[in-house]
Amino acid sequence: MLSQIDIMYFQGENKMKKLMFILVICIILTLAGCGTKQLSMKESKYIVLKDEDNGEYIEITDEETVEKITNDINSLSLKKGKTIELPPGWSYQLIWYNSNDEIQGVIGIVDGSTLGYKDNYYSVSKDEIIDIELFDELSGNEQ
Repeated sequence: MLSQIDIMYFQGENKMKKLMFILVICIILTLAGCGTKQLSMKESKYIVLKDEDNGEYIEITDEETVEKITNDINSLSLKKGKTIELPPGWSYQLIWYNSNDEIQGVIGIVDGSTLGYKDNYYSVSKDEIIDIELFDELSGNEQ
């Protein structure tokens, strides 16, 4: 038969196993969340698109277009820390405004696979692309 001390030892061991299991699960969940990021630009009244090639600003007020751009950007899976040789110029800059004309968010589009947000560069996942053609069309830079 097991003594009182033996029973307490085994109960303590089970608690330790449970604690380790919970700790491992927390670490896995934390690491899984660190791999990618998704932006959460809020619904906006309008977006200002700055064409960095010519310095022109285009105000996008069409609700469907604002919603499409916002949803497209929010749906991208981004990986932080893309290495870039020299600080690039943006192709486009997107500025979201609310109904009080306050800026809600700003991103810079480098190319179809890279964007800048809050002083960091992000790569989009392999199977996604930033819709540069839409920005070209909106700014009159269609090829």
